[in-house]
Amino acid sequence: MSVTAIREPDWLFVPPLELPLALRLENGQFGAPRPRGPALQIHEAVDLAASAGDPVFAAYAGRIAEVETNPAATRGNVTIDHHPRGLGFVSKYLHITDIAVSPGEFVQKGAPFARVSADPPEPHLHFELWLTIDPPTASGPAWPNDNDLMPIDPTRALYAWEVRTQPDAEPGGALTPQSIATLHLHGVPFFAATFPTHTPTVLHVPMYEPMTADEQLTIDLLRHAYAENVAVTPTVRTSAFWGVNVATGARLS
Repeated sequence: MSVTAIREPDWLFVPPLELPLALRLENGQFGAPRPRGPALQIHEAVDLAASAGDPVFAAYAGRIAEVETNPAATRGNVTIDHHPRGLGFVSKYLHITDIAVSPGEFVQKGAPFARVSADPPEPHLHFELWLTIDPPTASGPAWPNDNDLMPIDPTRALYAWEVRTQPDAEPGGALTPQSIATLHLHGVPFFAATFPTHTPTVLHVPMYEPMTADEQLTIDLLRHAYAENVAVTPTVRTSAFWGVNVATGARLS
């Protein structure tokens, strides 16, 4: 597989797909209810938009715990156990193909080991992160199993890559918000401020918990600007991850 590995030793884990990452908003969020027969199942994963054939990378170094493929060999799943390195978590990758690893094999952080499958018809990577619960008696090849794991929401950690790598801009100069609101887009909560002569017109701040101090400060400044009818200069990013234009900061003029 002629794909360059991702190198980023100072972060907990690297992105499982090439940047920029895009959250698959249609029921792809962590915690979204999914129909499963007569009941609903909670989606304990994040779905990332992708194209068939995109390389999939190991989020962190670890040992391959499980490889599964469907009977038609059109797609499979891989579980990587990072616990032996003292990290206490497991990552899972679903809807992949061209799997180049086997159970028991060790993979390095950021190493490409598979590609996104064309099955299902809307290709995406289903990415899970699980905290390991290590009872004193846990041992053997069957560990960890479902009783030893607790799901973790990786959304914020994945979005942090966009925050770190994508540039911000100050288009439009100082303007006064015409309106503000809180809203949900595909189940994700946002604060929104409308600027009548700004391009883009509506700027969003993600209110996905846990919010950062910068996001809360940006919301506070936009609320103040609207309430006092004063101008504010926002910094803006077109966010591939959230699929909206994001206000990444603001300063009063």
